[in-house]
Amino acid sequence: MGRTGIRLLGAAVLAAGLFALVGLLLARHEPAGSRIGGHPAPALFGAARIAPLGAQLAAEKPIADRLFRIWAAQHPGRDDAGFTRFALAQLPGPPDATTQATELAELRALAGQRTKQGRRAASWLDVYGKVDIWTTYVTDVQRPGSRAGELSELKQTTRLAKTIVALAQTHFARPGPKVVDPSLKPGSNRPGKLSYPSGHASYVFAELTVLSAQQPRRRDEFVRTANEVAYSRLYAAGHYRSDLLAGALLGDLIGDYEISLHLEH
Repeated sequence: MGRTGIRLLGAAVLAAGLFALVGLLLARHEPAGSRIGGHPAPALFGAARIAPLGAQLAAEKPIADRLFRIWAAQHPGRDDAGFTRFALAQLPGPPDATTQATELAELRALAGQRTKQGRRAASWLDVYGKVDIWTTYVTDVQRPGSRAGELSELKQTTRLAKTIVALAQTHFARPGPKVVDPSLKPGSNRPGKLSYPSGHASYVFAELTVLSAQQPRRRDEFVRTANEVAYSRLYAAGHYRSDLLAGALLGDLIGDYEISLHLEH
């Protein structure tokens, strides 16, 4: 991914140990009204499998932190509209046609390696990885005095992510991989979606950042889960790799913003 558009303010216009633990948490500490219900986590993807993508996703964090410091130095307090404009301007935009062709080839190769277990994992993470797991991470800790505030902060984070992702996807209008190559999802009747940046990645890296501030001792667990969700979107051809990296950058920025506001109070 090119960095020109994210280096300066306004430069662009807009499984198994953790997996078993996640399953146990969801089964034993299911929040009231949770959509997870009787659907605990299946076996997910192995650490070695998600590690290469995880390393690329992690590289977006220091970039986001530096960019946020630029914003924070000039904008004390909450300004969601202004921050939204700023965050959109940090996204470099989808890659060129040559890079997209390479990314599409990666998705085709992964499609040829799919297994029944892998499809189940990707499907479960698609449904529950965006919000429900992260809500559970707050409700499974016995801290009644702080739980309400932490849930409120998490909900605010996801609301802002939803708004910014929708604007970004409409602006960049990148067709998803399954629109470009329907063979990646044979038999699907679902309409194609816009792809850049990944909504799942934007949500989970914003949530990762916020929950890591709330529960710093569990950061490694949260990182692993975020990487799981992101990899599942690659595995299922829901997104190109560059969609996920842009989503991580955006999510990290949103998380930094929400943390800064929380620390002011």
